[in-house]
Amino acid sequence: MDKRDSRVSRKKYFYTGLASSYLLIALNFGFTAFSVPLALHYLTKAEFGVWALVVQFSAYLLLIDMGVSASVSRLLADHKDDKEGAGYGKIFYSSLFVSVGQGLALFGMGAVVSWLAPVLANVPGDLRTVFSRLLILQAAVTALSLAFRSLSSPLWSHQRLDISNVSNGLGLLLGLAGLWWGFTRGWGLYSLIFGTSLGAIPGLIVPFLACRLLGYYPPWGGWRQMQKSDWKNLFCFSRDVFMVQVGSQLASATQIIVVSRFMSVESAAIWAIATKAFMLGQQICQRVMDASAGALAEMSVRQERGRLAMRFGQVVESTAWFSAVAGLAIIFLNTPLVILWTGGRIIWPAHENIWLALLLLSTCAARCHLSLGGITKEMSTLRWIQMAEGVAMLGISMLLVNRLGFLAILMGSLAANLSLTLITAQRLSSQRLGVPTAEMLGWICPSFLFLLVGSCLVSAIEHFFPATDTGPAALILRCALAVFLSALSFRFCIRSETRHELWLRFFQQKRPAT
Repeated sequence: MDKRDSRVSRKKYFYTGLASSYLLIALNFGFTAFSVPLALHYLTKAEFGVWALVVQFSAYLLLIDMGVSASVSRLLADHKDDKEGAGYGKIFYSSLFVSVGQGLALFGMGAVVSWLAPVLANVPGDLRTVFSRLLILQAAVTALSLAFRSLSSPLWSHQRLDISNVSNGLGLLLGLAGLWWGFTRGWGLYSLIFGTSLGAIPGLIVPFLACRLLGYYPPWGGWRQMQKSDWKNLFCFSRDVFMVQVGSQLASATQIIVVSRFMSVESAAIWAIATKAFMLGQQICQRVMDASAGALAEMSVRQERGRLAMRFGQVVESTAWFSAVAGLAIIFLNTPLVILWTGGRIIWPAHENIWLALLLLSTCAARCHLSLGGITKEMSTLRWIQMAEGVAMLGISMLLVNRLGFLAILMGSLAANLSLTLITAQRLSSQRLGVPTAEMLGWICPSFLFLLVGSCLVSAIEHFFPATDTGPAALILRCALAVFLSALSFRFCIRSETRHELWLRFFQQKRPAT
C-alpha cells in the first residue's frame, strides 16, 4: 500500500472509529440513564454504594494485566504490514498464553481481596457478606474477559476501533436487559452481576469472529519462535505501561474508596452518581485520541514526524475543545439534572461542578500527551509522573477530606494532575515532536479560559436561579448559556486551519468531475 492509500485508510478508519465511538457513548448514556434509576428503585442508597465499590475494586484487580494488552496492541502495529512474518505471530500468540495465566491469577487475587476489602472500604456489617460474594463473582467475569482479551488486540493495531465499539455496544444492550430481568425477579444486588455477565459475551465473540474473517490473526505456531530477547522487549514495554496504569488508577479510581472510608457508603453512592456526567465527559472527549491512536502509531512507525506533529496538535486542541464544551454542560446543568434524575434523593453542591469541569479538561489534555508516549514507545519518564500524581492526590485527599468533604478530593485531583502530569507530559511531547512548549500551551489555554468564563456566569445567575431550581425557566436559561458559550468557543479554541479542514470534510459539497 503506497503512502497516499495509507492516508486514505487512516482517515476512513478514523472517522468510522470516531463515529462508532460516539454511538457507543450514546448507548452508554442510555444505559446509565435507565440503569441508575432502576437500581435506586430496587436498592437502598447503601446497597448502591456497595455495588459502586465492587466495580472500583474489580478495576484495581485488572491491574494484574500489567500493561500487557496495551503493549501487545502497540507492538503488533510495528509488524502489521507483514502478518505472515515471525514478528507478528510470536507477539500475538505469546501474549495469548500470558493473558490466560493472568486471568487465572486475577480470579485467585479476587478471592483474597474479597475478604480484605469490606474492612478497607468500611462496608457496614450487614452488607459485608453480600459484598464479598459480589466481588468474587465480579472477579470471575473480569478474569474470563482478561484471559481472552488478546484475541481482540489486532483490532487496535489495524485501526478497527469500530468493531470494538460494536461489540461493546452489544454488551451494553445485553447488560441492561440482564439487569432489568434480575431486578424484576427479585435478585437484588445479584442482578448487577447477571447483567455484567451477559454484557461480557459480545466482547468475547465479536472481536474473535471479526479478526478471523478479516485475516488479522497470524498462522498458528508463531509462539514457538519467541526468543528471550522478544520476551524482554514485551515485558519492558509492558512494565512502563503498567506503572502508568497504576498511577492512573490511583489518580482516577481511588476517590470513591476514600469517600467510603473517610465519609460513608452513602456518600460513596452520591459521588458515584454525581460524577457520572464527568465520566461521560471523559469518554466523549477522549474518543478523539482513541480513534487517532492507531493512525498516529502508524505515522510513528513509518517516521512521518512532520505529519505526526500536525495531527497530534489537532487531536489535542480538539480534545481540549470537547472538554471545554462538556465542562460547560457540567457547570450549568449537572446539579439540576442529578436532582431530576434521582427524584431529589441526591443533591450535589453546585460550586463543586466548577472543579469537576476544570479536572475534566486537565485530565483529558494530559491523557493525550500520555498516549503519545505509548504511541512512540517512550514511557520511561511518564511512568513515574503518573504514579506521583496518584500518590499526591491520595495524600491531599486524605489530609483534607474530613474538613472539606468532596471538595478536598476534587482539589487534590486537579492540583496533582496540573502540576505533575500535564506540565511534565507536555514538555516531553514538545521534545519528541520538536514543537515549542508555548505553541502546545496555545492548544489548550483558550479552552481553560472559556471554562473560567462559564464559571463566572454561573456564579452570576446563582442568586436569581439557584442550581437546585429545576423549573423550566432555570433549565432553559442554563442550557442557552451553555450552548452559546460552546458555539463561541469553537471559533476561539480551534485553529483556523483545523476549522477549514473540518469544513471541507463535512460541509463542502463535492462537485462532479468534468
